[in-house]
Amino acid sequence: MNNRRDFLKHSVLGAGAMALGPGLFANSGSNTPKRFIFMHRGNGLFPKSMVPPTLSPQDLAREQKKEPFEVDLDNHELPDWMNPLNSHKNDLTILQGLSGKMCTTGHHSWCSALGAFKANERPSSIKWATIDFELAKLFPSPMEHIELACFPTSGGNARGSLDGISKGFSARGSQQPNYAFGSPKGAMEELFKSVSSKKEDQVQYELQRRLLAFAGENQASLAKELAGIEQRKLTNYADSINAIRGRNEKVEAMGDILRQHVPQLDEKYLAEDLNTLDRQRAHAEVLLSALISGLTNVAAFTVDELGHPYTCLLYTSPSPRDRG
Repeated sequence: MNNRRDFLKHSVLGAGAMALGPGLFANSGSNTPKRFIFMHRGNGLFPKSMVPPTLSPQDLAREQKKEPFEVDLDNHELPDWMNPLNSHKNDLTILQGLSGKMCTTGHHSWCSALGAFKANERPSSIKWATIDFELAKLFPSPMEHIELACFPTSGGNARGSLDGISKGFSARGSQQPNYAFGSPKGAMEELFKSVSSKKEDQVQYELQRRLLAFAGENQASLAKELAGIEQRKLTNYADSINAIRGRNEKVEAMGDILRQHVPQLDEKYLAEDLNTLDRQRAHAEVLLSALISGLTNVAAFTVDELGHPYTCLLYTSPSPRDRG
């Protein structure tokens, strides 16, 4: 796969086919790294809409009783709405039965969907890392994990700014929510800042490097003069800063590759007032660039949320003649 279009066909479509909850895709091929995309929507699908219409009476009875069984998709038709994926059946799995009933906290599951635990908006309710972060540990990369989101402005997970950085649907570990980029432009500038061609960006990046170096050395030096809990606090600060420095060094080392895959977004995707569909398209471009370049092997993408306002979709009321 040599370009975003091929990658999109083989990954995002495959992930979207599993959008009952978050979708999961891992690329095939023994000599290439496994890459995963998790897609989340505020409203998913009824399980029955994912059932192949050609199941035998016996398998259909098992499905209706929610009993476990397995069939080969090569021997079955996909539901009509999934027809565009017919040619990809060899790379497709429909996995049913991962119910969220065990973790729901009302009308929203927060990190529960990817963590299989009951959680709410409080970070203290997060029990452990979500599955995407566990996969990121198994398939390490410089950035580890990237999360993008079309945030809601009322209700839902994180609320308020469509273009901000807020809590997403993933968790790094116990009581550690992950944070997602709401702005495609902001995500692109942050993820690919080390290879920016803009002079001001280069200066800003160098200042940041020096600041991190100073802060890491300063915190480590201060920790030596303390003891007990205060020493542990400063040691943790120093370790966190040095972890960021280490990550940045890995990113800098792959500069030549990154320059080949910097997202080439049209001006409309960089606008301040971005409509929903353009935001989704731009997020997809940034996400694919990060995966193709090797910045990360795991990405999470919230396509929308219950409180996300859809813009640029037009509805025309039918005429009296059309109503019959």
